Amino acid sequence: MKTLDPEIDAALRAIGEGPDDDGRRRVLTDLLLERGDPRGEFLLLQFLIAENQASGATKHRAQALWRKHRRAWLGAVGAHFHELKVERGFPSEGVLHDVPAEALRAAFESPMFATVERLQGSPAAVLEALASPRLRALREVELGAAVDFEQAVARAVPRRLTRLTLGFSLTSAEVTVLRESPVFARVEVLRLVQPSSALEVLARLSKHPALREVQVPRLTLSAVFAAWPQLTLSKLVVSTLCTLERVAHGTEVTLQNLTRRELLPLRKHLPADTVRVCLMPARPLRVETVSKEALLAAFSGFNPSLP
Repeated sequence: MKTLDPEIDAALRAIGEGPDDDGRRRVLTDLLLERGDPRGEFLLLQFLIAENQASGATKHRAQALWRKHRRAWLGAVGAHFHELKVERGFPSEGVLHDVPAEALRAAFESPMFATVERLQGSPAAVLEALASPRLRALREVELGAAVDFEQAVARAVPRRLTRLTLGFSLTSAEVTVLRESPVFARVEVLRLVQPSSALEVLARLSKHPALREVQVPRLTLSAVFAAWPQLTLSKLVVSTLCTLERVAHGTEVTLQNLTRRELLPLRKHLPADTVRVCLMPARPLRVETVSKEALLAAFSGFNPSLP
């Protein structure tokens, strides 16, 4: 959004410097409303939506304003955003593909994109986002294809990144980079789409200061339990939708989509009053306040090798 109004420009710059501060967005809203700018109305309606105070007519009006003015408000790069979500008047997440690096750098200089919190898309686009100091609100990124991971980290700017999805396997060197780089120091949730290096990643990242959850598709339950003694995570999610979560008085475990054969050890080895079994695939088996040792003993007959 380009303007020759000094007050509007100053308000936009303030949002770029503090994208989490709604007070700055409200200042811009008031200024735009005073000038009869349609974006002022859009911002006002977006705040009503965010506060659950919007009627159906309000939401319809906000959508109509966005459809009419989106291109002007976002600029040329806005056309490359897919599945774009707008919250409180500014973009909060989207998917970016096939945008020249120069155009991305120019776009990321605009306060309009400083509010983006979640981003995925082509590796080039995501890496440009990670390298931009302007995207102060960025919290979650997804790298769907293999990249030069060490070079990417070298370019990236440390920020409050809390969730990372990687669509490729990591080498030992890349695991070390992930563990030691300040770029990922605050990552709390790590999703590994490719399971080939997952157990090594789990073992080597178990002491990561912020990491509390790892999601690994297509790992067998036996492989998870083989690695579990090395883990200190609070939550682990695998293909069986197995959730291991530490609670104040013990360990709470939710196991879903288990076979009858996998259920038998639990019935045999664990106290009956701690196990509630449900064989429906869509519902979980819950094992509450059971020690890790007891649960490992229950599964001790399984082959711990990888699939």
